[in-house]
Amino acid sequence: DLVFKVGASTTWTAGEFSRTKTDCSIREDKYMKQPKSEEYVYIGLKAQKDFVNFIDHGDSGAMVWDRQGDVVGLLFRGQVPGNGTTAYGLVTPIGDVFDSIKKHSGGRITDIRI
Repeated sequence: DLVFKVGASTTWTAGEFSRTKTDCSIREDKYMKQPKSEEYVYIGLKAQKDFVNFIDHGDSGAMVWDRQGDVVGLLFRGQVPGNGTTAYGLVTPIGDVFDSIKKHSGGRITDIRI
């Protein structure tokens, strides 16, 4: 599935859903005692011979939307596997973002719209 985002570093990029959802935990956040989260994996589109990275430093927090203009998630972070050169992006599903806001607001926030 084709998706788009506008990041602070990479500006406008297109990517595609890799059909993978991965467990994610961040070493630096262990003090928060949060369980692992499940994030969607998105990769950049192939442009001629090389892949264009979907994410770079500074793009975290960008909204990711589909062809219909619906927000599918929030860009969480990127990763370059092993010795690779092509980064992939981890995207938190938008429903999970809304659920977290509601939970951490103690029920004071119940109606979230984009």
